[in-house]
Amino acid sequence: MLLRELFERQDLPSVEVLGLSNDSRQVVAGDCFFAYKGQSSDGNCFVQEAIEKGAVAICTDSKSDLNGAVPKIYVRNLAQEQSEIAGRFFDHPSRSIRCVGVTGTNGKTSIAYGLSTLLHDSGFGGSVGWGRPPRLNKTSLTTVDAISFQAGLSNFVNCGLKHAILEVSSHALHQSRVDGVRFEVGIFSNLTRDHLDYHGDMREYGRCKSLLFKRPELKLGIVNIDDPFGAEIQHILKQNETPLLTYGRSPSANVSWRELRWESDRVFGEWCTPWGSFDFELPVLSEFSVANCAAIFACMHHFGADARDTTFSMRDLQTPPGRMERLNHPSGARAILDFAHTPDALQNVLSAVKPTVSGKLICVFGCGGDRDQGKRSLMGKIAEKFADFSVITSDNPRFEEPNKIIDDIVEGFSHRKRYRVESDRAAAIAFAMNMATKDDLIVIAGKGSEQFMEIEGQRIPFNDRDSFMENT
Repeated sequence: MLLRELFERQDLPSVEVLGLSNDSRQVVAGDCFFAYKGQSSDGNCFVQEAIEKGAVAICTDSKSDLNGAVPKIYVRNLAQEQSEIAGRFFDHPSRSIRCVGVTGTNGKTSIAYGLSTLLHDSGFGGSVGWGRPPRLNKTSLTTVDAISFQAGLSNFVNCGLKHAILEVSSHALHQSRVDGVRFEVGIFSNLTRDHLDYHGDMREYGRCKSLLFKRPELKLGIVNIDDPFGAEIQHILKQNETPLLTYGRSPSANVSWRELRWESDRVFGEWCTPWGSFDFELPVLSEFSVANCAAIFACMHHFGADARDTTFSMRDLQTPPGRMERLNHPSGARAILDFAHTPDALQNVLSAVKPTVSGKLICVFGCGGDRDQGKRSLMGKIAEKFADFSVITSDNPRFEEPNKIIDDIVEGFSHRKRYRVESDRAAAIAFAMNMATKDDLIVIAGKGSEQFMEIEGQRIPFNDRDSFMENT
């Protein structure tokens, strides 16, 4: 694409742009480099490095030094505009594929991943990767940067896919990473305490989540009616005259459920919908997972799937790695691996599995560094209330002292005999396995399928599943 076509400006030179990059370390010859001030660094400091690597143009949010060896294009709000610019470069892929955006504190991955496995010709993009499940290319963010997002959608279109099921984080909405993407459906799961280190308070956190449902192109909002913030999302959709489907335990929801019956690792019940009632069987362990499945059921209806066929297909619904994932060690130790890293998510997981355990429920968890400190003691209280014993450990300490984080968690406990501190996460998992009997269950919470531990700016390879399965 010519530079003048990319920026829709005829005064620019006829320079051929072969690619886009907003990371100077990844620039290759022919790229246009996007240099803008971000959350922790300023891309304008790396312009020379990008040019030396072969960048043929620089798009910048700085008016200083617009002259140089390559064309420099000033865009005042570049951080916000890059999604639209990238969409132009990739021929606006979201106009050629039906996009579903899933947002909420908990459940995003389970809803999006499960939906993408049921809906034919669908790609998935989220915290466990991008691609066609189960073969995913790993990512480090729930919602990738604006350029990568448009590139991923373009790849889906080129592969002939018809749907893109995408996790959309509050950070991405606030930072305009998906501003140039057209979403046909928006799904809201819930709003509970998380990311207050970034958003400041729950009001601002909720406001950012709600941005997905203010889009004029949205054709349907699917909202969890059990969540208090769901009422605000419904109000926004009704104001904009956007069609709405609700789901939840409440009988007033469009998709609700009743008469749940648990058997081993499955649940049986009945969907209650305007299109009829349908007996279901789901391979899940908790009622919050049933709620996630209700969101999937509603979205499948929007895309024209037969309700009975959907109900039948969901008997073997695929769940994403690291979300209520069952692990069985050759020694006989059993564990549930989950990404739960908020008070609400940890309570949901522990309360869901507690009735299924004849022995002790052991919880291994920590809290991330440089993040909301207020949730740490809350998670300690929840672990003490719902688990029989906890092993408190590290979880991405980043630039904080791990033992300081652990001390904050310990403040939530009232009985010293109910927990053990082991800052080394591998040792913490090993300790839990060694103390567990055949009737016990270990919940390893916080990291899910993450492949690293963030310590002082470095990502050290580490995976909870591997640590558990390889323990001797």
